[in-house]
Amino acid sequence: MNQTQSITSVYIGVCLTCIDASIVSIIMSQIGSEFESANLATWIHSAYTLATLVTMPLAGKLSDIFGRKVILVAINALFLIGSIGCGAAQTFNQLILARIVAGLGGGGLTLMANIIIHDLVPANKRSQYQSYAGAIQTLGVALGSSIGGVITDTFGWRYCFKINIIPFVWMLYIFIFQMNNYNAPSATAKLGEKLRSIDFLGAALLALANVTLATGLLLGGNTHDWSDILIISLITTSITAFVLFGFHQVRWAKNPIISPTTAANRNVCGASLCMLLICVASSATICLVPQFFMGILKFTTSKAGLWAMAEAFPIPVGCSAAGQYIRYSGHFRNYLTVSAGFYAIALYCISRWMVLLVPFSVGVICIALEGFFAGSAIVGSVIAVGADIPQEEISSAMVVLTMCRFMGNLMGPAVSSAVVQGNLKTLLLGRIDGPEAQEVKQLRNFLLLFLARHIGY
Repeated sequence: MNQTQSITSVYIGVCLTCIDASIVSIIMSQIGSEFESANLATWIHSAYTLATLVTMPLAGKLSDIFGRKVILVAINALFLIGSIGCGAAQTFNQLILARIVAGLGGGGLTLMANIIIHDLVPANKRSQYQSYAGAIQTLGVALGSSIGGVITDTFGWRYCFKINIIPFVWMLYIFIFQMNNYNAPSATAKLGEKLRSIDFLGAALLALANVTLATGLLLGGNTHDWSDILIISLITTSITAFVLFGFHQVRWAKNPIISPTTAANRNVCGASLCMLLICVASSATICLVPQFFMGILKFTTSKAGLWAMAEAFPIPVGCSAAGQYIRYSGHFRNYLTVSAGFYAIALYCISRWMVLLVPFSVGVICIALEGFFAGSAIVGSVIAVGADIPQEEISSAMVVLTMCRFMGNLMGPAVSSAVVQGNLKTLLLGRIDGPEAQEVKQLRNFLLLFLARHIGY
């Protein structure tokens, strides 16, 4: 199997997983209503995302030990089984279980895409291939909602998951029968020796930290107050688990998931932080812009999806621009700095636009610029991580970067939703006056509590 076939197959898988992760945002309410579980509908997305955070720390290390082919086949099979299960689910619990299985595969696919590019592509062409990967991933996330709306209106929501079946069957065939298991371990190595080289305790601590943090952010300010004992317990558990994970990696682990070389590398730390912040802002924007179109400007779903493409289409342009600039200049720090600066300006203009202080045409230009600079910063971050890290440390560095990307994509909608709903409650209650204001406020508080607990508002 040649290099192009390998990378193309992984690209297709990553694109479909990114579309799948965002496609549920437009079909959650319909699925929840059909299964009479509207109050639990957000877990269709959350179950998938949380599962990716569990499997991701292990996928890179397992591929170092057992070879890239074995892990690629395993994670592709998991995503395929999960997609089939979602399309055939007869109960809400079956659907959630299938989403967890799909998430176990989806997280590994995103990580392996970055690792394989570093394995197979020469250093002088790596930025070009990373720009392709970044464009595919970010465009997949941006296009998911629009694609989901068309498929649901035409064929039904189950086909949003069934569209994955044929491509993943084809990719499994490619990986099983045409791909060499490069980076495979020595044939004389015993299974016990391989398993002992995996830091299962570190993976468990990291998974616990990520899952509790993500769950706290998803519930806090939405279905529970931030002062609720459950939210406080989740956040406290997350912080404790992160601290224990850090001590374990530095002092106790014989084969740490995040090696000391990776943890001490400034490029890895800086680029990962940049990735986290960009993905928080970008995922929040992708979530809020369609709501602005439909809720404030009264656009239809299809019209809102069409205008949201103003953000989606510049993303691959930004990815390509970053890859080409870094490829020919050999520098990424200045490009990342400039991209982040213009990205912050675009976000500020969008915030003014959403409160109707900026003309519609200017707002559309701003969301196009936001997409362009988001793509630029994401690709620049990926290239920066692999700039001076040893080849044997690539999987460790990519675990850190991909974790930050997934956490950012999860935190963005959760935090923005909590902020919007908190402000909405404050503004509405603050503007209610008159002789019956107290009774109306009490009724409003009751309705908000009811919506939070029973409809997932």
